[in-house]
Amino acid sequence: MECTSCGLDNDPSATRCARCNHLLAGSAPGWYPTPPPQNLAPPPVRGPPLVPVLIGLAAALLVAVIGVGVLLVRDDEPSTPAVIAGPATAPATEVTTEQVSDPATAVTTASVTTPATPTPREQADVIDRLLDESTASRARLNRAIDRVKRCTQLGAALADMRAVGDERRGQIAAAEAADVSAIGGGSLRSTLISAFQSSLEADQQFVAWAEPAVTGSCDDTASRSAAWEKAQAYSRQAQTYKKRFVAIWNQVAVPLGFPKRSTTDI
Repeated sequence: MECTSCGLDNDPSATRCARCNHLLAGSAPGWYPTPPPQNLAPPPVRGPPLVPVLIGLAAALLVAVIGVGVLLVRDDEPSTPAVIAGPATAPATEVTTEQVSDPATAVTTASVTTPATPTPREQADVIDRLLDESTASRARLNRAIDRVKRCTQLGAALADMRAVGDERRGQIAAAEAADVSAIGGGSLRSTLISAFQSSLEADQQFVAWAEPAVTGSCDDTASRSAAWEKAQAYSRQAQTYKKRFVAIWNQVAVPLGFPKRSTTDI
């Protein structure tokens, strides 16, 4: 029998090992060899069930979150009522499409737009038409003078003379307002206004000459003769200014396509 201690193969009938005197297995009734020791891990320590623990942790976390939210709301209460109660407002600088496309705004914008400066031809066209008006007034005056000389249609002749005076005043105002910056400027304007003004003075003296003929007699009296002489003097003065004017006018008007004028065409 093999010794379990030293490994010696002993006699089957021996009870102890012949080498180490170790009690052999099976030598005593009811004896069993002790199994060699084993490195067994200690049994795991079991804790409480997992599901109830997780439920408890979730509930505790929920309570904590609610508590923090309540504290934050309480801290914000003094500053939040104005924001919550009032509706949201647009920024002060926001511009809507309706404001930009408002017709009233468009009218206002157009009203402040600076008009373009007339071209030289446009400026000359204004003066050219004004000269045509002056020529027509002069012809109307001459027809009225002729009727008074012939002592016929005196009332109509006197009315035409007075109307010519009103026309002259309008022509002077138009010349003062006209833009002539590109066609002679101040010199052209001043000579034209002087010519119109002298013609107006002559018109007024012709009225003074014609009035006695309408109310009394067509005879030449001293007062009528004096008015006639004054009218002729103002007419000669007007001719002087007209000569100066046409010298300036023809230099700028003819190259622009307007007809050349003389003193009788004003």
